[in-house]
Amino acid sequence: MSTGIFGVIDDHQAQIQKRDRIIASDMVKEYRAAWTRVRAELLELDRKFLAAQARGEEIDANWYFERDRLETLKDTIYRELSYYSMILEATIRIEQDEALRKSVTFTRNMTILGLGPEYDKRGQAVRVPDEQELRDTFHRSSDLPNLMEGLRSVGAEQAHQSVLDQLMAGLSPRKALTALKDAFGNILNHALGITRNETMKAHRAGAEAVMELNANLVEGWKWHARMTNNTCFACVLMHGKIFPVGTELESHLNCLCIEVPIMVDPSMMGHKIEEGLKREPSFEELAKLYKLTPQQVDALKRSGMVGSDYFKSLPPDAQIKMMGRSRWVAWRSGLLDLDKMVQETYSEGWGKGIGLVSMKSLLTPDQRTTFTRLGSEYYRLVTMTSQSSPEGEQAARSLLERYALAEPGVTSMLKDLIGSSGGSMAGIDFRRKSFNSLARKITTWLAGDPDLTPEQAANDIKDAIRYTGIYSGDVLMERAVSVSKELQAQGYKLEFVKNLFIPGGNYHGLHYIFGKDGISFELQFHTQQSYEIKMGNHYDYEVWRNRYASRDVKDLTDGWMMKTWADFEVPYNYSTINNYP
Repeated sequence: MSTGIFGVIDDHQAQIQKRDRIIASDMVKEYRAAWTRVRAELLELDRKFLAAQARGEEIDANWYFERDRLETLKDTIYRELSYYSMILEATIRIEQDEALRKSVTFTRNMTILGLGPEYDKRGQAVRVPDEQELRDTFHRSSDLPNLMEGLRSVGAEQAHQSVLDQLMAGLSPRKALTALKDAFGNILNHALGITRNETMKAHRAGAEAVMELNANLVEGWKWHARMTNNTCFACVLMHGKIFPVGTELESHLNCLCIEVPIMVDPSMMGHKIEEGLKREPSFEELAKLYKLTPQQVDALKRSGMVGSDYFKSLPPDAQIKMMGRSRWVAWRSGLLDLDKMVQETYSEGWGKGIGLVSMKSLLTPDQRTTFTRLGSEYYRLVTMTSQSSPEGEQAARSLLERYALAEPGVTSMLKDLIGSSGGSMAGIDFRRKSFNSLARKITTWLAGDPDLTPEQAANDIKDAIRYTGIYSGDVLMERAVSVSKELQAQGYKLEFVKNLFIPGGNYHGLHYIFGKDGISFELQFHTQQSYEIKMGNHYDYEVWRNRYASRDVKDLTDGWMMKTWADFEVPYNYSTINNYP
C-alpha cells in the first residue's frame, strides 16, 4: 500500500531490506577478494610441500615451522582481515549515519500521520534531534571498534588454527583448504551479522530520540515486523506488542524489526502510557480518514493484526514452516501457549535479545520424537498433490463444460431463494469445484473400482457446484425445510439429505443434494458459528479423511476438530430433519 500510515511503514521497511541486501552484496565481494588472496598463499605453501616431498624431505611439524612457512600464511590472514574489517567499519559508520537520518524522518512522519491530517493546521511541530549531536551521541556509545577488533584478531587466530589443526593431523596444505574456507565463511557470517545489527541499532536510536523529544505526543511504540514467509517466528509473535517510550527494542541477531510510534489523541495531550493507551481508530475510521480503497482496507487489516492472530490466520503448511513440526503439533494439541513461547535472551557478544523457548524445556524427549513424526506426516499430507490420469482429466473437463451452462442460473436462483428467506450465501466465490480437484477425485474412484467408467465416475459427483446458506440457529432447520420444498416445487429432485447437527463427531452441518436435467448441486445449511468452525478445520478435515493418513494422524486431527466443536450451539430442533435416503 502506498498511502497513509501503513504506506509509510511498508515503504520504510522495504527500503531497510533493500539497503541491507546491497550492503551484504558489497561485503561478500570484499570477502571474496580477501579469500582469494589467502587461498593463493595456502596453495603456495602446498606447492612448497609437494616440492619438498619430491626431494625426499621428511614432512613433519618442524618442517612447517622452519623458515617461517606458517608465519607467512598467518601474516596474510591477519593482513587481509585487518583490511576487510577497516572497510567494513567505514561502511557501517556511513550506513549508521544514513540510518539515523532516515529513521528520524520516518518517525517524524509517522507521528504527524498518526495524529491525523488536522494536526499541522494547529501550527504544532514535531521536534527532531540535532543531526550532528545525535550522530556524536550514538557513535560515542557504539561498541563497533571492539567488534571490529574481535573480527580481526579472534577471526585471524581461529582461521590460522583451523589450518594448523589439519596440517598437524598429517593433511597436506591443499587438503587443509576446506577447513580454512569454512573458517572464513564463519568470519563472513559474523561480519554480516555485525553490519545488520549495528545498522539496525542506528535505526532504532533515531526512532527513540524522536519519540523521547515528543513525549507529549507519543504514548508508546508498537513492535512491527515485516510479515513474510521468511520472518522468524519469535518476531511474528512480537508483532503488534506495545511498549512505553524509553523502552529499547531488543531483538535477536539479524533482526530487521522496527518501532512504530503510537500517538496520543490530540484531545488528550499529556496522557501517559501507564494510565492506559488510547483507543486506536477502527479500520473503517482510518479508511474514511485517509480515503482508502477496499483493497487498501484489506491490506490495512492484515498489517494491523497482532502477531499471534496473524499466525493463526495462516494455513497449516505455512504455520509448520514458521514454527517447526513438533512445536506446531504440541501447540495444536493445547500443550503450548503462543503468548509464552518467546523469552528474553542474553549473550556476551550481542547483549539482550529475544528467542523461542526451547522445545527441550517444554516437552519430554518422547513427546518431541512423537510430535516431530506426526507433524512431518501432517505436513506431507496437507501439501501432497495427487496425480490425475488422462481419463480422469477428460471426464472432469467434460463435467465442467456441462455444468458451466447451468451454473449461472442455479446460482441466481439460490441467491434469491436464500435471501428472500432471511438467510445469506457464504463462499459463493468457490461454488465451482476446481478442475484439478475433480480430476483427482475421478482418478481415485477409477483406481478403486476397475469396473467403473470415467463417465460413470463423473456422473456420481454431486458437488461439482456447491453452495452454503447461513441462518440463525433458531430458524435454520425450519428454513432448510421451506427452501427444500420450494426447490422441489421448481422441479428439482431431492437426491440426498445428511443431517450432521447431531451432537458428537468432528463436523456439524446439514447437507442436501438436488438434481434437475442431469445437473446436481450440493446445498449446505450452517449457522455462522458452524460455518466458521468448518472453514477453520478445512485442512484438518482433508487430512483426516485422506486414505493415506496413518491411524495416529487420523486420531490427532479428529481430536483437534472435536475440540473446536466443544462449545458449538446446535440449531433449534436440530433432530427434526432425517437423513435421506
